[in-house]
Amino acid sequence: PGYDDKIITVYLDASADSIPVPDVPSSSTQIHVGSKVRALSRLPSSIPLTEPEQRVVQQALQSLSPDCAQYKAILQSVTMKNWLYSEKERWTEGYCDCSSFLISSFRVAEQNYGVSGNSQSMMAIARDNGWYHDWIADTSLVAELQPGDVLYWSTPYATEKGLPYGLGHVGMYLGQGKIIHASPSAGRVVITNLFGESGDTETPLIGYSRQN
Repeated sequence: PGYDDKIITVYLDASADSIPVPDVPSSSTQIHVGSKVRALSRLPSSIPLTEPEQRVVQQALQSLSPDCAQYKAILQSVTMKNWLYSEKERWTEGYCDCSSFLISSFRVAEQNYGVSGNSQSMMAIARDNGWYHDWIADTSLVAELQPGDVLYWSTPYATEKGLPYGLGHVGMYLGQGKIIHASPSAGRVVITNLFGESGDTETPLIGYSRQN
């Protein structure tokens, strides 16, 4: 219980045709090229919300209708708090990147961002549905945001790669200046301040989306 059980194939380089299994006394116990072995890795367990985080989430939910997409997404998102950040394993339980985290959070709602994709596809869905709003520096106000809004940041990496709008990170607003997001710098899903607490959110905020 609590472990991710997988069957994997072992690949060895040309310098060795087998490796011993640690902590097994029998010298005949070897893993050979092409061996099928069972790999057990413990899934990260969710860290309970701190009392301040509980208050933020509780107040966010109290401000929303239980039937709306944002309410359902916030409830789902906190169950994934502390999942590990991984682009490669992002659709595996216990792992996500910033976009798969939000796509999974909203998947429980009828108005969602699809069942797979990335931050670019999320923004496209938001624009197509009329959910998207530009964030204008020095003009837009945090007070305009509501719990459950999806936030979009541009990043130097995404800009250099020529991605649309330089979009490189997404998160969900919880209210009171807090967001929940899968943070590359933290390496997991965390609740942080909207601005300036991590490298992920020090880059320009370019927009937000809200289901009608």
